[in-house]
Amino acid sequence: MTRIPIPRRRMLQLAALASAAVSGSLVACSSDSDGGNGTGGSQAPNGRPNGPASFPDAFPEVPTAVPENSYAYDDLASPVTMSLMLAGAFNGPRPKDPIKNFLEEKFNAKISFTSLTADDMRNKLALSFTSGDAPDFIVIPAGLRDVTTALYEQGQLLKADDILGLMPQASMYVTNAFKKWASADGEMMGIPTYSTFPDIWNLFIRKDFLGKVGMSMPTTTDQLMEYARALKNNDPTPGKAGPWFMATGGAGTAWGMMSELMACFGHPSYNVVDAHINHPTIDGTTKAFLQFVNQLRADGLLPPDWYTTAWEPLKSKTFNDQLGVVQYPGWNLATETYTARDNDFSAVEAWEPMGQVSSPGNPEGKLPTASGPGGLFVFNAKVGEDETKLRRIAHMIDTFVYPNVNYWDVAQGGGPSIWPDDVTVKFDETTGLNVFTIPADAPYNKDQSLASLADWQFFGYTLRWQTYEDKVGKFGYEWNARTEKLVRWENFDILLTLDPKPVQDVLTLTQRSEIQFALGQRSFDEWDAYVEQWKKGGGQKLLDSAADQLGVAKV
Repeated sequence: MTRIPIPRRRMLQLAALASAAVSGSLVACSSDSDGGNGTGGSQAPNGRPNGPASFPDAFPEVPTAVPENSYAYDDLASPVTMSLMLAGAFNGPRPKDPIKNFLEEKFNAKISFTSLTADDMRNKLALSFTSGDAPDFIVIPAGLRDVTTALYEQGQLLKADDILGLMPQASMYVTNAFKKWASADGEMMGIPTYSTFPDIWNLFIRKDFLGKVGMSMPTTTDQLMEYARALKNNDPTPGKAGPWFMATGGAGTAWGMMSELMACFGHPSYNVVDAHINHPTIDGTTKAFLQFVNQLRADGLLPPDWYTTAWEPLKSKTFNDQLGVVQYPGWNLATETYTARDNDFSAVEAWEPMGQVSSPGNPEGKLPTASGPGGLFVFNAKVGEDETKLRRIAHMIDTFVYPNVNYWDVAQGGGPSIWPDDVTVKFDETTGLNVFTIPADAPYNKDQSLASLADWQFFGYTLRWQTYEDKVGKFGYEWNARTEKLVRWENFDILLTLDPKPVQDVLTLTQRSEIQFALGQRSFDEWDAYVEQWKKGGGQKLLDSAADQLGVAKV
C-alpha cells in the first residue's frame, strides 16, 4: 500500500497557514522586471555556467532530471561547511539525522540545518543578518517575499541571475511569471520554487449526510447555509456531539479551512473590474463572507472552538463524524480518513469533493486563485566570497528538486538511500510521475524521535507529480484530478510587488477586525467605517500601487 506517513498530515497544517499568510503578505513581483526575458546572455561571474537565455510560460509537461554532468563545475574535492534554513512543519530536534549524515558523506560537507516556523523566520532572519550569523542558504516561503525584498535591497543576498547556471534543475521551473515575481528592479532576488501543493485544495462535503438530510450537492452559498442548518435540525448522527458545519483549524490566527469559503463570495485578493483596481475589502466580498460566518456562529452551526482549534486537534472532529465540510487536498483526506477509521474504505467514500459554488458576487462559482510560487531559494551574499562553498550548496540543493537524484532522499523522512529496506520509489520517465511508497511499519513511522526529519522535504518536495497504486491512493488522486479541472479566480498577486510596511499594517488590522465582525463583537453597520479605516491604515496606498503596476484606474 502506498502511504505517506504522519508528517504529510502535519505538513497540511503548515500549508493551510502559509496560504493565509500569502493572502495577507502578497506573493508579488516587480513591475520593473525585464518582462520575462532570461539572463540576457550576460556571462555569469567567476566562470560559472550561464543560466537560461529565456524562460517558458509553464512548467515542463514531463519533468526530467538534468544530466549528472550538469554539476561538473563542482568536483567535491574540498570539504566545506554550510548552514541551511527553511520554514518547516515539525521544527523539533533531530537527535538522529540519517539524512544529514548521508548528505554530509555524499557532498563532502559539514551541514548545519535549521527549521523553524514562518513567523519565527520573519522575526529572526533580519536579526541574524544584522548580527552576522545568518545561514548560507535559505528557503524563504512565498508569504515572506517582503522579507526577501528587504534583505536584497540591503545587499544581504546574492543576485540569483548569477546562480541560475549552477542550479539547472531548479531553473527548469522558473517561468516568466515566476521570474517576475522573484524580481526587483529587473534583478532576481532568489530562485522561485514550485509549491508543495498544486491546485488540489477543495471543499469536501459528507455526501452520506446529504442523503440523510434529504439534500443534493450544494451549488450555491445559500444551499451551503441550508445544509449547515439541516445538520443541526435533522441530525444525521444522533447520540453524537455535532455534526457542525465546519471549523477553521487556524489556531485563532487564520481562517484556515474557511479561507476557501471567501472565494465563493468573490475574488479573494487584488483584482481588476471594469479596468479599475479592486479588492475584496472594498467590493463587499469580505463582508459577505464574514456575514455568512457570523450567521453560522449565531445559529449554533459551528463547534464552540471553531476558530481557536489548530489543524491537528481538529482532526478528532473531522474523522469522528462531527464536521459536515472540510477543506483538504483530496489524496490527503482519503488516506488520513482511511487510517483514522481503521482502514474502513466506506468512511473514505462518505466524502465528496464539491464543485463550483456560486453566489451573487461569484456567479461562476470560481475557486481561490491558481497557485503561485512556493518560495525562494536565496543565498547569503557572504557565500559569494567562497566560490567552492557556493558551488557545493547550489549543487546539493539542486539535486533535491524534482526529479533529481536526491529528491526522494530528503522527502517525507527519507527515501530509498536512507531506508533501503523500507522505502521504494517508482519513477516513470515517459510521464514524469512517481509512486513514493513508505510502509506503515517503516522506522520513520515507528520512531517519534525521527519525526522532524520530515522538515528536510521543504527543500523540494511536491505533490504535483506524485501518483499512487493502492485503492485509497488512487481514489484520492482522482479527487485531486477533479479539483484541478475546476475554474479558479485569476491570480493578480503574482504580478504585484507592494510595500511591506502597509502590507503588514493592513494584515494586522484585518486579523484583528475580521474576527470581531464574525463573532458579532462589531456590527456590520460599522462596515463602511471599517473600510475607511482599512484605506487610511494602508489599504489605499496598496490599492494605488496595485493599480499603477497593473496599468488600471485607481479607485
